[in-house]
Amino acid sequence: NAATTKINTSGGTGTRQYIGHLNASSTKNWVFKWTAPAATTGEVTFYYAYNTANNDPNPTGDVIYKGSITISPNTTGIEDIANKISSLNISPNPISDEFRISFEMKETNTVTSQLYSLDGKVCKQLMNEKLSEGNFNRAFDINDMPSGIYLVKINVGESSVTKKIINL
Repeated sequence: NAATTKINTSGGTGTRQYIGHLNASSTKNWVFKWTAPAATTGEVTFYYAYNTANNDPNPTGDVIYKGSITISPNTTGIEDIANKISSLNISPNPISDEFRISFEMKETNTVTSQLYSLDGKVCKQLMNEKLSEGNFNRAFDINDMPSGIYLVKINVGESSVTKKIINL
C-alpha cells in the first residue's frame, strides 16, 4: 500500500531492499504483501525492528524489539506440511487463557510445537509426541504469558508451519 509503505534500498549497490512504514498510526497493525522467491532460491531471512510505546511523553516504558525470522522454502510452509497433516486449526484466536491445536495426522510421525515471542525466543514447549494416523485436539494453558502476539511453530517430521496467535 503506497499510502503507508515505502520500499528503500541500502548499500551503494542497491542489492538490499527493505520496507518501511511511512506514517505511524494508532491502528497497531501494519500489513504488507510479499511474494516469495522460487523454492530453489534458498533461505529467506526477515529482519525486523519495532517500537512499543505506552502513550505518555516519557521514554520510560517504551521498548525497542528487534530480531529475525528465517524461512526455508524446502522445509517451511503449508504445502510441505499438508502432506503430513490436514485440517490444522488453532482456536480461539485471540486467546485469553487457553487455546487448542486440532489437526488430522495422515501418517505416523513425531509432532513438536513451540510457542515463540516475536523476538524469536522460545516461550513454551507445547508438544513433543509421536502420533499415528487420526484426529488430534490438544489444549494449552497460557494464562501465565503476558499479553501480546506470539508465533506457534508446529513441526511434523522435517516439515513445519508457523501460525500467529494473539494473547489478550
